[in-house]
Amino acid sequence: MLSFYVDNCWKPPGSVQRNALLQSILPRDCWSYSMPIPSEGSENAVALMERVAIKLGARVAPKRAIEFACGRCCAALALRSAGAAAAIVSVGQDRKPVWPMGFVGSITHTDHYCWAAAWSTESGLGLGIDSEPILDPPTAADILSLVRTETDVASPAWLSFEEYLTILFSAKESIFKAVSSSFENILDFQDVSICALTRSNFHWRIPAHGLDRSIAKGSGRYLLWAGMCHSAVAVHR
Repeated sequence: MLSFYVDNCWKPPGSVQRNALLQSILPRDCWSYSMPIPSEGSENAVALMERVAIKLGARVAPKRAIEFACGRCCAALALRSAGAAAAIVSVGQDRKPVWPMGFVGSITHTDHYCWAAAWSTESGLGLGIDSEPILDPPTAADILSLVRTETDVASPAWLSFEEYLTILFSAKESIFKAVSSSFENILDFQDVSICALTRSNFHWRIPAHGLDRSIAKGSGRYLLWAGMCHSAVAVHR
């Protein structure tokens, strides 16, 4: 098990930034930070790992520890900017992030990139973000039946099939994170429908769960940038 320690004197690596493009798909009062994941042994990796505590007896691969540190680093900065007194995201029994009282948030990373966002519960009930590399054709073919449902919107003409399926995949991951606190069981790709898709937005619904209207359907935003799909779902109060 890992934990990430932050104090008032902590200064993050210079590679962490508030990316305007990623920020554009989030609510205006939501804060986010992102960074490239440094290679093992690099100056930034060493600086981050100094803040990571590994529970005695745990066996954690260095790459996993660095990814964890990057996510918690970005999350701590997002929380601090959003006004949190304690910029710490703890780890729950299910290994999901546990955000401090008064805030919701989300963390995502690929093999090379990390992004985290935080939002005050005065504005939001849930927040989910996700980043995915655009699928290659063989992978898209392999996971098609896993990701797409009969009620998902068809692929629009302005997207390649691989971009379309990556958007579906990423959007559903963001939805899962945004509404996860309302479910005892983990949602499956087949539980969620993406019922409309524009060049920057998607609309979704979760049928047959008897949910409150605020989380039974909603909308999100996505961005195709730098060979990846980034998506965000914010459940407003």
